[in-house]
Amino acid sequence: MRAEIPGYYFNEEMNRYFKIMPTGPHSLAAINQARQVVEREKVVSREIKKQKKNTMKVPQYVRWRQTMNRSYSPQKMIAIGHASLFRQTTPITSITLPHKGASLSSSQTCLDVTSSDTGEIVCSFSNSGMSRYGYQVTPFFHVWGTETHQRALNISSLQFANTLLGPDRGKRTLVGTFFGGSGTPRQSPELWRFSIDALPMIDEEAAEKLILTKPRPKPKSKSIRGPGPLNHGRVCQVFSDQQSRPVSMSKVCNFGDESLWSSAVDDTNDTVVVGGDRFLYCLTSEFVSLQHIDTRSSVFTVRPSNNNPKTSWYGCRNGTIGLFDARCNRSNQPANMFQQSSSVTQLSPLENLSSQHTVLAAGTGGLINIWDIRSPFPIKRKGKNICNKPVRSFTGHQNEHTHSLPVDTDLQYNVLLASGDDSRLRLWSLLDSSSNEPIWTSERYENGPVSAAKFVVDPPKLQDIWKSKSLIDTPYSKQCYPGILTCVPTENEATAMEWLSWSRMIQQPWISELSYRQCFKQGHCSCLKLTRVHYIDTAS
Repeated sequence: MRAEIPGYYFNEEMNRYFKIMPTGPHSLAAINQARQVVEREKVVSREIKKQKKNTMKVPQYVRWRQTMNRSYSPQKMIAIGHASLFRQTTPITSITLPHKGASLSSSQTCLDVTSSDTGEIVCSFSNSGMSRYGYQVTPFFHVWGTETHQRALNISSLQFANTLLGPDRGKRTLVGTFFGGSGTPRQSPELWRFSIDALPMIDEEAAEKLILTKPRPKPKSKSIRGPGPLNHGRVCQVFSDQQSRPVSMSKVCNFGDESLWSSAVDDTNDTVVVGGDRFLYCLTSEFVSLQHIDTRSSVFTVRPSNNNPKTSWYGCRNGTIGLFDARCNRSNQPANMFQQSSSVTQLSPLENLSSQHTVLAAGTGGLINIWDIRSPFPIKRKGKNICNKPVRSFTGHQNEHTHSLPVDTDLQYNVLLASGDDSRLRLWSLLDSSSNEPIWTSERYENGPVSAAKFVVDPPKLQDIWKSKSLIDTPYSKQCYPGILTCVPTENEATAMEWLSWSRMIQQPWISELSYRQCFKQGHCSCLKLTRVHYIDTAS
């Protein structure tokens, strides 16, 4: 045991004593914080080690399914089937992007994807502009660069929208906001929209480039996580004539000197909602104001209601969660709101689960709560009814102060995804209310937290060129299943697109892609059959 020297502390990693200073990395506060981080990592490591694979034999599982489904509700059985799949999530492929200096925890990363025909990714990193990529997940995952727009702009929100050009599907519409801030020249806060040509289908030459740069495993890489080797690659340039193309905004709305934090598009009702410093606006797609309200704090996140027209949820820096109705006057807005104990960073309406009554809110301090508008509102404050007790609180999330960490939900499979500042990804089940703990936790990313993550449930269709290639018959063709697309930091301050999926558990030749996707869409019986396949594979 090391001797204790007054005024000094012993660093076990460096194997030496350091003098305790009033400030800096050797201050008492910094020492205690570092020790808390180490203890927290030990707890998480112990929890991950407890997540052992199920060794139940097939006859035992069949009997368990026949006996337990009499006591469990169908919803519980669906949750069990989904959880058994999501626990197999593992990183499969990593593609390094040509951006540097924009991937650490201090950056703001905006990411959105589309897969209606050809897959497209649009992303922006802090002070590095906006980039567009094409992507595919079958017959193998790959990302190829196309163009970069508006360099050195601080984009605070970014998303695809339906084209405003009628039935023409040859266009993509992008809507986003500039945060604003000091600089030379000074960037003004703006809401903007512009349309760009959709990516063409890849041809024979582009397919050959993708095959030559196909991701390959690097067994000696430090970033390997999970049961198998992670395939690594770099972005392939297949459209060389579209690099660094300038774009003229088709529509711009200026908000003066007020910073813009968030925006959301409601294509069904032809509206755009914008949140800034102490205000919230609802506009048409032509940026004509319909209604606006003043808030007591900055609006960090906004999400349109899926079923109520011109109605949106908003979350603020002071922890307020409210409902904004553009059909009502400013004085007649909904009086009920919720109050979290920390800033609200992400919102997701859970209207498909609760008949339009609940919303999921993530915040700093590791909070992820579900709020219900049918709950009692015991607090009254200046004409508003306040509720400070959520109906459900998820545990295990780590986020001390970062407002830009990604949180995503998929209501088709009823699963929640969140990235923590401890550099881990976690999944929770929205159906299984008996447990609020994560059903899956990733290994720790060595170079920082995941800056963007999004479920890709319906991957892009198979490009025509691959139908004539023999590559479609290889094991790479099994990677077209639903998965998670993430932006992860790598070495040398670079960023990588990483594809995670739970499909490796069924890499058997007698399980087709069609049968896998049908198992998810035909109800809980098919899910249980697929779970049975999982147990067969594990036992063998």
